[in-house]
Parts: sequence; structure tokens; C-alpha cells
Amino acid sequence: MKKIFLVVLVTFIVGLAPVAKTEAATTEQVLLYSAAALIQLDMQLNRYANDTPAMTQYWQAQTGVLARDPDREVRVESMMLRIQNNGLIKFKHEYKWYITPKTEFNASCGLGRVVMINKGIMDYLDDDELAAILGHELAHGEGDHAVDALKKNMNLNILVSLYVAKNNNGLSQLISSTLSKSIQNEVYSIEHEWAADKQGYDYYVAAGYNPGGMAAAFAGMRYLGSDQPNSTLFTKIFNPRSHPPTTERIKVASEKMTEYSKNHVKVKNESTVQIDGKDVVTPVKNKLYQQPERAFLVAGNLARVYHDNLLEKATVNEEDGSVYIGSQPIMTPSVGDLSAAEIAAKINEITGL
Repeated sequence: MKKIFLVVLVTFIVGLAPVAKTEAATTEQVLLYSAAALIQLDMQLNRYANDTPAMTQYWQAQTGVLARDPDREVRVESMMLRIQNNGLIKFKHEYKWYITPKTEFNASCGLGRVVMINKGIMDYLDDDELAAILGHELAHGEGDHAVDALKKNMNLNILVSLYVAKNNNGLSQLISSTLSKSIQNEVYSIEHEWAADKQGYDYYVAAGYNPGGMAAAFAGMRYLGSDQPNSTLFTKIFNPRSHPPTTERIKVASEKMTEYSKNHVKVKNESTVQIDGKDVVTPVKNKLYQQPERAFLVAGNLARVYHDNLLEKATVNEEDGSVYIGSQPIMTPSVGDLSAAEIAAKINEITGL
């Protein structure tokens, strides 16, 4: 079946090549040469995919590495270890990560299972939101999405032209050039992104992070402009041309959170936190978060309570002014919010406790 596929694919590509070049070799030669090139490309990609040290050097050369920053490094290290050891990651010993100096809101998982986190995304997101993004990137690595995307995006027309011209001495050089160009331009498909959102959600939540973190992170991303068709702020992994619309991703992540809460907790209109269909609180925007971010994070805290069967009477911690359910913090009111006492009272009214 694989050989038949190669013949059909190459025959189609040959049909796109200039006639003058196709005359330089027989159809049989073109098929043989092209099939051989595809096999070599496949072998090299698989080798690169499993050569994490070499690919780490490659990616670092492309993006640059942030100068020594212990606070950021410790932050990422602890989060990566926590997610990798959630019991769901199969390649947990095969990932490398580093922080880039780039200010764009961006992170990615490249060939070789190398996770790159921009300084810019770390500066904006809190730990629960950043953990969701890291879970998403690890899902790309677990699914070998980089290899799959590269194989689909190889410039096979160039290879066919080379073989038709019988330029055998240039084979190795061209394959290397094609791989390098494709790797640098590698972009996941929308299907890959949906898969990484879904699997990544399970990864970071299993590590104990806020179940509302993914919806909150995407809300922050949208606020910074990712839904703009020609946005230059976002590149590669959050490029809206290769990703689902951010608002749709927020919706799906929010639904995942509701499902996690055993369908008790929901965020209505990206603003109002509800328990069993009744309004609890509509958090205001504050200095650290946009309104939707706060709503999803508060809802995520409630979702954890319901998922873990830890529902009890809501109380107010007089020391920090936060609302708690047992040992689980739910919300710390900001100026403009309902008071902690009012929020606790609403929760208890709805739950009957």
C-alpha cells in the first residue's frame, strides 16, 4: 500500500513539473528516483525526531536563548517536571526545553521534542495559564505532530526536478536544504491544534493545575490580538492562519472545564461564573487579568472542588480576604467585585450548605 501511494503521489507531482525537464528521464526513472528520495527524507526526519540534543542546538540557533535568568528557569523547570510526571506522558524523559528572548506571546514544540517558551508569554501568563500552554506543547510532542507536519509540507517538486535532471551528486545537498527549509517553516495543521488542545488539557489538569487555565490563557491570547487575520504579534504556533479561531478554542476549553466539574460549573458569556445554572459572580478586570481570564480561573477552582467531591460550605479567610471551599481557594475579590462574604453567601445559597 505504501509503494502504491508513493507511485500515485510522485506521478501527480511529475505532472506538475515542466515538460522540458520531464524529457530528461523516463517515467520509470522519475518514479524510482522520487520514491528513493521520499524514503531518504522519511529516514532523515525520523532520525532528527529522535535526536533531541542535535535538534536543541538547531532550534537555539534559530531563536536565540534568553540570558541566564534563574527565576524564569526554575519556574519552567518545576512546571515541566510536574506535567511530565502526571502519569500520562509516555516520552517524559525525552523532552528538552529552553526560554527564548523573544517578546511575542508564543511557545512551540519543534522537531526533536524541543519545547521553546518565549519570554513574552511567560511575562503575561500566570502558572495555571502557562501550564495549559505547556500541556498543549507536550501534546504536540506526544503525537509526533512536528514529524507529521513536515512530511506533509516537504517540497517534493524540487526533488522531482532534481531527479529528472539526473543531478545525483546534488541529492544529499538538496535533501538537506529541503529539510532545513521545511523545518524552519513547519506549521501544524488545524487538526493538530485541536488534538493538542484536547490532549494538552488532560495533561496539565492531571498535574493539578487550574482546569480553567486553558480557556483563560486563550482569552489572554485573544486580547493581545491573535484573532486578527494579519496579526504580526503571533508567529508559528499561535498563527491564526494555521490555528482554529481563538474564540472557538476558548469555547471548547470552557466546555472541557464544565465537563470536568461533572457539569456543575459553567462560565456564561465568558464573564459570569455559574453553579448549576445560577449566577455566582461576574469578576471584573483587574491589573493582572482580563475579565474572561478571571472568570475562567474562578470557575476552574470550583470545577476542581466538584470533580474531587470536596464540596462543603464556602468560607472567607480573614487573613487574605479570599473565598475558600475547604482548603481550595476559590476567589480573591478585587476592587469592583462583590465582597468575599457576598460571594461565599451566594455559593452556599446555591449549594444549600
